Amino acid sequence: MKIMVLAAGLGTRFQPHTNQTPKAALPFLNVPLAAFALQNILPIEPKELIVNTFHLPTVVENLFRVTLKSIGIPTSFSPENNFIRGSGGGLKLAESFFENEDHLILMNSDEVFFPKNPEFIQEAFAQHLSSGALSTLVTTSHPGVGTKFGGVWVNSANKVLGFGKQPLPGSIQAQHFIGYQILSRRIFKYLKDDCDFNILYDGLTSAFQAGEEASSFPVDGVWFETGSLGDYLDATQKTLQLLSQGTGPSAKFLKQLLVRWAPNSALHIGESKAVIWADSSASFTMDQVSGFAVLGPGSAIKPQVSVTESVVGPHLKISADLIRELRLNSN
Repeated sequence: MKIMVLAAGLGTRFQPHTNQTPKAALPFLNVPLAAFALQNILPIEPKELIVNTFHLPTVVENLFRVTLKSIGIPTSFSPENNFIRGSGGGLKLAESFFENEDHLILMNSDEVFFPKNPEFIQEAFAQHLSSGALSTLVTTSHPGVGTKFGGVWVNSANKVLGFGKQPLPGSIQAQHFIGYQILSRRIFKYLKDDCDFNILYDGLTSAFQAGEEASSFPVDGVWFETGSLGDYLDATQKTLQLLSQGTGPSAKFLKQLLVRWAPNSALHIGESKAVIWADSSASFTMDQVSGFAVLGPGSAIKPQVSVTESVVGPHLKISADLIRELRLNSN
């Protein structure tokens, strides 16, 4: 199966950090966010990826060609010139890539989801094939759906009725879309590439009006929002809690992921209950950290400096106190 990875976005809510580092390349526990997203699709054994680019395209290409090379999946790129085409427009632009494919996966490049069942994508694909649906959206439950996030509104049979924060006629609940969607090739009839075109609110909504159907595939697991600095830091703290205290299948999945993608990092817990995830080459003492910290390769906290609930990128030397921040560039 061929897969399209969406990585063209500006990361507007995460600026200024994303002005120099695209969202997919931001470090999360010393692992690029894109690796967390890709880990979930590896069980389906993709034969090829295509990644759309716009913002910092050279950095995105280097991320997939070099940093993520070990996934072993041939990868090409679909540059979007002049403007970002959105999830639907970006897919339409790459239509020729899927010329001989009956089905495909469209996925985000910045999702952090730790499933209870690591083979959920295979089961979602099986449901997709048996249902004949145009689209199968992988979803999970989340308390923010309908308030903080727009939801996927479904009926009792998990048929998708539409999207948004407000309940729709016939719906019984809203589920949270976690960024993985299996699509029939028929989707291209409903897409445009000459404008900012959203795959859900524009593409699928138009398809529903033409009589097409979509279904959801609910999965259990732990999903984290990373769209802004505050969300990212909260997600970091909760993920460290899962790593240090969790014993269930989601925690097991996380630990296996980190063994693969951050083999030189380790967990340290201080007497003050500070939690530190640090590369073996990082320089620090336990009493310099309160709350939590993530320290990248070659980073250092200089003497008489403290770090509180922050993330320090590779090779940075922190010479002034750091509080609730992500530091990727020299201070």
